Amino acid sequence: MTTKVLNDLDTLKPSDKVLQAFEQYLSNFFKRKTVLDSSSDALGKLRDTLLPKLLSGELRIPDAEKLVEEIQS
Repeated sequence: MTTKVLNDLDTLKPSDKVLQAFEQYLSNFFKRKTVLDSSSDALGKLRDTLLPKLLSGELRIPDAEKLVEEIQS
């Protein structure tokens, strides 16, 4: 595609109101994504810490539940 072809294309420019609404939507989307990514990382670390201890018998379920409650507080 050449510059001439691009310049010859008809384009629409959204109004400022539409652009602001879109920006707000994207802002909320990315904030939520950040929260979910953080939660996912925390859960992954918790799994990586507890699972080997549970499988080896070093830790029992009630003990693990107590540790999770302490971490969440």
